[in-house]
Formats: sequence, C-alpha cells, structure tokens
Amino acid sequence: MNSPLNPSKYVPNQDCIRVATATPEVSIGDVPSNVKGIKKLYADAVQAECSLVVFPELSITGYTIQDLVAHQSLLHAAEQGLIDIAKATTNKNTVAVVGLPIKMGNATYNCAAVVSEGEIRGIIPKQNLPTYNEFYEKRWYQAWQNKQNTAVSINGSMVPFGTEQLFTIGNAILGIEIC
Repeated sequence: MNSPLNPSKYVPNQDCIRVATATPEVSIGDVPSNVKGIKKLYADAVQAECSLVVFPELSITGYTIQDLVAHQSLLHAAEQGLIDIAKATTNKNTVAVVGLPIKMGNATYNCAAVVSEGEIRGIIPKQNLPTYNEFYEKRWYQAWQNKQNTAVSINGSMVPFGTEQLFTIGNAILGIEIC
C-alpha cells in the first residue's frame, strides 16, 4: 500500500502522468535570475519524477513588465533564457511549459513555450487578453485570434507557433491555453 511518505515508483506510461505547477520567485525584467529560479524548480520536478511542470504566464520576464516589453534587449534576453531552459531539459523525462513575450513581425505576443528533450517544441500565443485594471494587456500584446499556425525562428530553428498544437507526454495529449 502506498502512502504519501512512501510512494511507489512512478511509471509515466501507465494510466496517468504526474503534473506539477511551479511558481518561482520572479524579479521583473531580470531574465537571468528568473531563468535560474525556473531551472531550479524544473530540477526539483525532475527529481520528483514529474512528467510535466507548468510555470506561470510570463515567468521568464515577470508578468508586470508593462512597457519594458517594447525593449528589444528584454525580448532578446527572454529568447536566450528560453533556449537555456530548453537545454536544461536534455536527457530528462520532464516536459516544461514556461511563459515569455515573443515578437513576431510587428506584433508582440504573450506566449507559453513547451520545452523537452533539449528543444523548444512549440510556442502558443495568448488568445484572450484582459483589459481591466492592471491587466490591460492589449496595450502591450496582440491577441492571436482566428489565425493559422505558423513558425518562428529561434536560435536558427523553426518552431511551431500558434494555438492549434497538441503535445504528447507518455500516453497523454497536452493542449495549452493561456489564462
């Protein structure tokens, strides 16, 4: 008989997967510190034999970056942070979903990125942006509505970009919607 103090060995390809949510301490606009915190919690999820760990929206940059999102240096740092987090998943059995802003064309999107096996598997932009109080996202981000999937270049690789994506984890199928 299993108890919380003495769990049995986790086997992810059975009837369920182990999922964790992780909330790192975030410093607004301090991508290196945020990435360090995300990687630490990711390592904890790997140690706990989780198949999937999900981080908050815009966790790489901090949610309340507001007008800082217009700075190319922050967007570049966020992309480099995502690449660094993806590398941390190499030879691990845990998928991570992290949040960051992505600029594509003339628009900036609030996105979730799926990373596993050392790679960025897909990027999902937010569709429904809030427009009240401190959550006035339409000032900074474009909504991804009624658009077909495309691809975005990150670190020389074309990564699927759009809301019509599904990801396989063991026997489970994962879809992502932000907020």
